[in-house]
Amino acid sequence: MADSEKEPEEKIMKNVYELFDNKDRRHIFIIIAYLVSLMLICTICLFPRVSMWLTGLLFSQDSVGVNALHYYFFNVCCAGVLGSAMFGLRKLYAKLTNPIGKNNLELSDAFRIRLWFSTFYYKPWMGGALAIMTLSMLNAGFISLSDSSTSQAVATNTQALYFQISFGFLVGFGSNEVIKKVDQIISLTFQSTKDKGISS
Repeated sequence: MADSEKEPEEKIMKNVYELFDNKDRRHIFIIIAYLVSLMLICTICLFPRVSMWLTGLLFSQDSVGVNALHYYFFNVCCAGVLGSAMFGLRKLYAKLTNPIGKNNLELSDAFRIRLWFSTFYYKPWMGGALAIMTLSMLNAGFISLSDSSTSQAVATNTQALYFQISFGFLVGFGSNEVIKKVDQIISLTFQSTKDKGISS
Protein backbone atom coordinates (compact mmCIF):
# COMPACT_ATOMS: atom_id res chain seq x y z
CA MET A 1 0.00 0.00 0.00
CA ALA A 2 2.86 2.30 0.85
CA ASP A 3 4.55 1.54 -2.48
CA SER A 4 1.40 2.42 -4.43
CA GLU A 5 1.17 5.75 -2.62
CA LYS A 6 4.79 6.65 -3.42
CA GLU A 7 4.49 5.87 -7.13
CA PRO A 8 2.54 9.03 -8.13
CA GLU A 9 5.08 11.21 -6.32
CA GLU A 10 7.89 9.87 -8.51
CA LYS A 11 5.99 10.99 -11.64
CA ILE A 12 5.52 14.57 -10.51
CA MET A 13 7.13 16.88 -13.11
CA LYS A 14 9.21 19.78 -11.88
CA ASN A 15 9.76 21.78 -15.07
CA VAL A 16 8.48 22.27 -18.59
CA TYR A 17 11.13 20.07 -20.24
CA GLU A 18 9.63 16.95 -18.70
CA LEU A 19 6.34 17.61 -20.51
CA PHE A 20 7.89 17.01 -23.95
CA ASP A 21 7.87 13.74 -25.83
CA ASN A 22 10.88 12.32 -27.68
CA LYS A 23 10.05 14.12 -30.94
CA ASP A 24 9.88 17.45 -29.17
CA ARG A 25 13.18 16.74 -27.43
CA ARG A 26 14.79 16.09 -30.81
CA HIS A 27 13.56 19.51 -31.93
CA ILE A 28 15.12 21.02 -28.81
CA PHE A 29 18.43 19.27 -29.48
CA ILE A 30 18.44 20.53 -33.09
CA ILE A 31 17.79 24.11 -31.95
CA ILE A 32 20.54 23.98 -29.31
CA ALA A 33 23.04 22.46 -31.78
CA TYR A 34 22.09 25.08 -34.39
CA LEU A 35 22.47 28.05 -32.03
CA VAL A 36 25.72 26.77 -30.51
CA SER A 37 27.14 26.19 -34.00
CA LEU A 38 26.25 29.73 -35.02
CA MET A 39 27.90 31.10 -31.89
CA LEU A 40 31.11 29.18 -32.53
CA ILE A 41 31.26 30.07 -36.23
CA CYS A 42 30.56 33.77 -35.61
CA THR A 43 33.08 33.93 -32.78
CA ILE A 44 35.77 32.49 -35.04
CA CYS A 45 34.77 34.82 -37.89
CA LEU A 46 35.21 37.85 -35.63
CA PHE A 47 38.93 37.26 -35.30
CA PRO A 48 40.60 39.89 -37.54
CA ARG A 49 42.69 37.44 -39.57
CA VAL A 50 39.69 35.22 -40.28
CA SER A 51 37.30 38.07 -41.10
CA MET A 52 39.82 39.75 -43.41
CA TRP A 53 40.45 36.46 -45.21
CA LEU A 54 36.73 35.72 -45.59
CA THR A 55 35.82 39.19 -46.86
CA GLY A 56 38.67 38.99 -49.37
CA LEU A 57 37.44 35.55 -50.45
CA LEU A 58 33.74 36.46 -50.73
CA PHE A 59 34.06 39.87 -52.33
CA SER A 60 36.11 41.04 -55.28
CA GLN A 61 39.06 43.30 -54.61
CA ASP A 62 37.59 46.42 -56.21
CA SER A 63 38.97 49.25 -54.12
CA VAL A 64 40.25 49.92 -50.64
CA GLY A 65 37.08 51.80 -49.65
CA VAL A 66 34.73 49.06 -50.86
CA ASN A 67 36.76 46.32 -49.19
CA ALA A 68 36.78 48.27 -45.93
CA LEU A 69 32.99 48.59 -46.12
CA HIS A 70 32.61 44.84 -46.68
CA TYR A 71 34.89 44.15 -43.71
CA TYR A 72 32.95 46.69 -41.66
CA PHE A 73 29.54 45.14 -42.37
CA PHE A 74 30.84 41.59 -42.07
CA ASN A 75 32.00 42.16 -38.49
CA VAL A 76 28.78 43.89 -37.51
CA CYS A 77 26.64 41.14 -39.03
CA CYS A 78 28.60 38.32 -37.35
CA ALA A 79 28.38 40.10 -34.00
CA GLY A 80 24.62 40.56 -34.48
CA VAL A 81 24.13 36.87 -35.27
CA LEU A 82 26.29 35.96 -32.25
CA GLY A 83 24.29 38.17 -29.89
CA SER A 84 20.95 36.94 -31.18
CA ALA A 85 22.01 33.27 -30.98
CA MET A 86 23.21 33.77 -27.40
CA PHE A 87 19.90 35.42 -26.51
CA GLY A 88 18.06 32.48 -28.11
CA LEU A 89 19.97 29.98 -25.96
CA ARG A 90 19.28 32.05 -22.87
CA LYS A 91 15.58 32.26 -23.75
CA LEU A 92 15.40 28.53 -24.45
CA TYR A 93 17.05 27.68 -21.13
CA ALA A 94 14.65 29.97 -19.27
CA LYS A 95 11.65 28.38 -21.01
CA LEU A 96 12.74 24.79 -20.43
CA THR A 97 13.61 25.28 -16.76
CA ASN A 98 10.40 27.16 -16.03
CA PRO A 99 8.89 25.47 -12.96
CA ILE A 100 5.42 24.07 -13.38
CA GLY A 101 2.81 25.84 -11.30
CA LYS A 102 -0.86 26.66 -11.30
CA ASN A 103 -0.48 29.08 -14.23
CA ASN A 104 1.23 26.64 -16.63
CA LEU A 105 -0.01 23.17 -15.86
CA GLU A 106 -0.51 22.50 -19.57
CA LEU A 107 2.17 22.58 -22.24
CA SER A 108 0.16 25.05 -24.33
CA ASP A 109 0.39 27.51 -21.45
CA ALA A 110 4.14 27.07 -21.02
CA PHE A 111 6.13 26.46 -24.20
CA ARG A 112 5.44 24.98 -27.63
CA ILE A 113 8.73 23.90 -29.16
CA ARG A 114 7.30 23.12 -32.63
CA LEU A 115 5.64 26.52 -32.81
CA TRP A 116 8.84 28.28 -31.74
CA PHE A 117 11.15 26.21 -33.96
CA SER A 118 11.10 28.60 -36.93
CA THR A 119 11.57 31.58 -34.61
CA PHE A 120 14.79 30.19 -33.18
CA TYR A 121 15.93 29.38 -36.70
CA TYR A 122 15.56 32.80 -38.36
CA LYS A 123 16.02 35.10 -35.33
CA PRO A 124 19.88 35.08 -35.41
CA TRP A 125 19.93 36.09 -39.08
CA MET A 126 17.43 38.83 -38.37
CA GLY A 127 19.78 40.01 -35.62
CA GLY A 128 22.68 40.18 -38.07
CA ALA A 129 20.71 42.14 -40.66
CA LEU A 130 19.28 44.41 -37.99
CA ALA A 131 22.78 45.13 -36.67
CA ILE A 132 23.93 46.32 -40.12
CA MET A 133 20.90 48.51 -40.68
CA THR A 134 20.97 49.98 -37.15
CA LEU A 135 24.63 50.91 -37.53
CA SER A 136 23.84 52.46 -40.91
CA MET A 137 21.10 54.55 -39.27
CA LEU A 138 23.57 55.57 -36.56
CA ASN A 139 26.05 56.80 -39.18
CA ALA A 140 23.25 58.51 -41.12
CA GLY A 141 22.13 60.40 -38.01
CA PHE A 142 18.70 58.78 -37.60
CA ILE A 143 19.70 57.55 -34.14
CA SER A 144 22.34 58.63 -31.67
CA LEU A 145 24.07 57.14 -28.68
CA SER A 146 23.34 59.37 -25.71
CA ASP A 147 24.06 59.32 -22.02
CA SER A 148 20.74 58.81 -20.23
CA SER A 149 21.87 60.87 -17.24
CA THR A 150 22.91 63.97 -19.23
CA SER A 151 20.98 63.42 -22.50
CA GLN A 152 24.17 64.32 -24.36
CA ALA A 153 25.55 62.40 -27.32
CA VAL A 154 28.39 60.07 -26.44
CA ALA A 155 31.50 60.51 -28.59
CA THR A 156 32.27 57.19 -30.30
CA ASN A 157 34.45 56.06 -33.15
CA THR A 158 32.09 53.99 -35.27
CA GLN A 159 35.00 52.85 -37.44
CA ALA A 160 36.74 51.13 -34.51
CA LEU A 161 36.64 47.34 -34.60
CA TYR A 162 35.73 47.09 -30.91
CA PHE A 163 32.75 49.39 -31.46
CA GLN A 164 31.53 47.41 -34.48
CA ILE A 165 31.62 44.10 -32.61
CA SER A 166 30.13 45.49 -29.39
CA PHE A 167 27.37 47.40 -31.16
CA GLY A 168 26.45 44.46 -33.39
CA PHE A 169 26.32 42.11 -30.41
CA LEU A 170 24.10 44.47 -28.40
CA VAL A 171 21.71 44.93 -31.31
CA GLY A 172 21.47 41.17 -31.88
CA PHE A 173 21.02 40.36 -28.20
CA GLY A 174 18.42 43.09 -27.69
CA SER A 175 16.76 42.91 -31.10
CA ASN A 176 13.27 43.11 -29.59
CA GLU A 177 14.04 46.51 -28.05
CA VAL A 178 15.86 47.70 -31.18
CA ILE A 179 12.82 46.91 -33.33
CA LYS A 180 10.73 49.14 -31.05
CA LYS A 181 13.26 51.93 -31.60
CA VAL A 182 13.11 51.42 -35.36
CA ASP A 183 9.32 51.66 -35.21
CA GLN A 184 9.66 55.01 -33.44
CA ILE A 185 12.07 56.29 -36.09
CA ILE A 186 9.70 55.21 -38.87
CA SER A 187 6.70 56.88 -37.25
CA LEU A 188 8.63 60.13 -36.75
CA THR A 189 10.35 60.15 -40.15
CA PHE A 190 7.31 59.30 -42.24
CA GLN A 191 4.74 61.10 -40.16
CA SER A 192 2.12 62.83 -42.32
CA THR A 193 1.80 66.61 -42.31
CA LYS A 194 -1.65 66.29 -40.77
CA ASP A 195 -0.29 64.27 -37.86
CA LYS A 196 2.58 66.73 -37.43
CA GLY A 197 0.09 69.60 -37.14
CA ILE A 198 -1.87 67.75 -34.48
CA SER A 199 1.24 66.84 -32.48
CA SER A 200 2.55 70.41 -32.60
